[in-house]
Amino acid sequence: MSVCIFKKRRFRKKIVVRRKAGCAVKRKARKVRIVRLRGLRGPAGPQGPAGLPGPQGPQGVQGPPGSESDTGLFGDGSAGLLHVPVGQTLDLNTLAGLAALPAGFNLQFSEIRIEGTLILPSGIVLQASGNILITGAVHVLAGGADSGNGSPNPGVSIAEAGPFSGGIGLGPLQASQITLPKAAAGGAGSRVLLGGGGEGGGALVLLAGGAIHIGAGALVAANGNDGTNPQLAGAGIAGSGGGAGGIIVMAARGPLTVDGTITANGGRGADGWDGDGGDGEGGGGGGSGGIVHLISVHAPVVAGTLQVNGGTGGGNAPGVTGIVTAGGGGGACGGNGGNGGGTPAPGLPVAASQPGQIGQALQTVTPTPEHLFLIS
Repeated sequence: MSVCIFKKRRFRKKIVVRRKAGCAVKRKARKVRIVRLRGLRGPAGPQGPAGLPGPQGPQGVQGPPGSESDTGLFGDGSAGLLHVPVGQTLDLNTLAGLAALPAGFNLQFSEIRIEGTLILPSGIVLQASGNILITGAVHVLAGGADSGNGSPNPGVSIAEAGPFSGGIGLGPLQASQITLPKAAAGGAGSRVLLGGGGEGGGALVLLAGGAIHIGAGALVAANGNDGTNPQLAGAGIAGSGGGAGGIIVMAARGPLTVDGTITANGGRGADGWDGDGGDGEGGGGGGSGGIVHLISVHAPVVAGTLQVNGGTGGGNAPGVTGIVTAGGGGGACGGNGGNGGGTPAPGLPVAASQPGQIGQALQTVTPTPEHLFLIS
């Protein structure tokens, strides 16, 4: 019995020791696990290489259409309807005419209908968010002039007219860039102090967000004025040069149709006048034709007439000495003005006056007409 008890104790002691050792191992292992679970996270490693691109996804739904125009070229229509009925005349060169406008100086109409007569000073821009219909007449007053004491206003040209030489006008590409002309459009003819006339044609711009239609029998005119000579007794007066035709620009997002007549013709040179029985007096040169430019999304349809003719020269008054004072040169715009008649320089023969050259009748088709006006 005692031996068995001793062994048991020995075994028990060993067992205890083993248990303690086992506990120590377990605790140590448990501590290792805790460290591993609660340890700080290390810094992120470098980014790996990009993977291969995936297949292209399906096409998305088409978005709504954008605005046709974001430039405001055709106006907002806030001035309402501009209507000149048959048999009536609206003269916007007068205070009474201005007072009759529906919204004062706001020329952004919703629609324009000219069935009677509309008279405009030079340099006017009429906007319509909708259509422009002209079945009556639109007359644009003259722009550039010559006071008689200085040089004539060159208008839109390369060189002004002189006492003999006509002005120098624009070529087709140059003319196509003039989309927002100022008040002085056609160049004035040259004249002496006692002479008169010869003002250059004015400028008009019509802009429609819809269609523009110039009806059969309708007229839109921006012509240069004829030179004049008062033909005073006892005075020798050289003829004044004619004024060049003006500039008319029409732009529409819809159809542009001309069944009527659009004119930007040059003025005639005045005849010379020998009222003193001395030297002769030369006639004035004719003014050149102006510029008519039709711009639309669609090709303009012109069944009517576009006129940009040059004016004729005036006749010389010979006198009795064989010397003929040179007449004034014609103004220029879409072409060159005609030279005046007379003796251009001592020793040279007497020359007849010349007509002005034909101007420019242009058409431009573009999906966005408004963009042509951003650089004018």
